Amino acid sequence: PAALWRRHSFGIKRKQTEGHDMNERSEARWWPIAPVGAASALLRLSLGVLFFFAGLGKFLREGGAVGFGENLVESFSDTYLPRFLLIPFSYGLPYIEVVLGALLILGIRTREVLAVTGLLLINLAFGQILKHEYGTVANNFNYVLIAAAGLWLAGQDNRYSVDHFLPGAANNQS
Repeated sequence: PAALWRRHSFGIKRKQTEGHDMNERSEARWWPIAPVGAASALLRLSLGVLFFFAGLGKFLREGGAVGFGENLVESFSDTYLPRFLLIPFSYGLPYIEVVLGALLILGIRTREVLAVTGLLLINLAFGQILKHEYGTVANNFNYVLIAAAGLWLAGQDNRYSVDHFLPGAANNQS
């Protein structure tokens, strides 16, 4: 029998065969991209690009990563954070951002890297709370939600990552 097309209220056409809609499994055969895997990859890539270029920008600015570290330490001098913790964090942040970003872009150790990224974002938000920069805190927590959603989705389907192709990797589900 000829396939019939029905228009849903939201304007998407669905194929009807023999009087009933195609089920989800049938639709997956003609749609080549796995939606959960694609959502996981998009969230992972968006955070990866953000972190990679944020870290790279710290190296390329005037004074480089050292200048960034010095400025960050100085900007937190009026808070109660101890210098002995602030100095290694401030000087290490550009390196951490570039490495996390690259790992996220490639999809290597995806779940672990997303968890560390979320924790780093919470740490950065804490520092901004001490400086009363609540707009930045809100932005950071939006990124934490993106990391959490990416982490959850990567646990469901991580097929668009390097992890998927590594033998015996914990993240290679599909």
